[in-house]
Amino acid sequence: MKQKIIMVTLALISTLNLGAQTLFEAVPYLTGNDAEKLKAGEPLTRYFFSEDEADLRYILNFTSAQTLSDKVRSLDPTLGVESLSLMPYPQGASKEQAYEQAAAILFSVSTMEGIEYYSASREKMRTLFTESTVIDSPESGRPLPDPHFETVPRSLDLTLRQTDLTFGTNIYATHFEGDGKTLLLEMVNMTKMKYKFIPMVSPGDLSLSIVLYPVDEGILFYGVCSVNSISFFGLERKKTDSFYYRIEALKNWFENRYRISVK
Repeated sequence: MKQKIIMVTLALISTLNLGAQTLFEAVPYLTGNDAEKLKAGEPLTRYFFSEDEADLRYILNFTSAQTLSDKVRSLDPTLGVESLSLMPYPQGASKEQAYEQAAAILFSVSTMEGIEYYSASREKMRTLFTESTVIDSPESGRPLPDPHFETVPRSLDLTLRQTDLTFGTNIYATHFEGDGKTLLLEMVNMTKMKYKFIPMVSPGDLSLSIVLYPVDEGILFYGVCSVNSISFFGLERKKTDSFYYRIEALKNWFENRYRISVK
């Protein structure tokens, strides 16, 4: 019953006027306690380990909310994590300019090279991406510059090649959407992902999505990563923590780039 209520609510969200400006309007299931945590700088994080647990509690009120929720569930995830953070506007920044600035940062995928994340298995900071570049196609792999636009496009598809120290070099189908108020970036693996030479994730079985929403209180950063994988040999919790730290690393990357852009 709960699942049906959530799905109906998300369907209604997609048809609403996206004029929401506050935390409570932007996050359908936000409680007062959750709002206080966000304002205090504490992320809201939830793990899930099956399709039945994959109802997205912290998903934002944006055009493709239902579509994103359906994609996560259809993956039949064996592990996943969703996390929501609030980034206050730095001095000199404004909500009115945040949409265009945030879009420009999402397109600057080459700047992801060198960002670090906390490795749960190694219990130390580790480089997330040693390579991050747009390529023309999976077949040729020819590098392309980051895209630049005078006007934020409503939709854009890119192919990315990224190399990380855990899963090696992989290619991702990347989809961008902008509706004038919120921004969505989706990444799905196009290549088989291996962990220490062991095939772990088949093509199309890892999805990482980021949603950005400028509201009165700051920019909401929502990330969800879901994976359909073979067993991690009892290490599911640590591996799920690692996926959370990847979302956190991307959040820190975005926040740092955003602060630089408004100086």
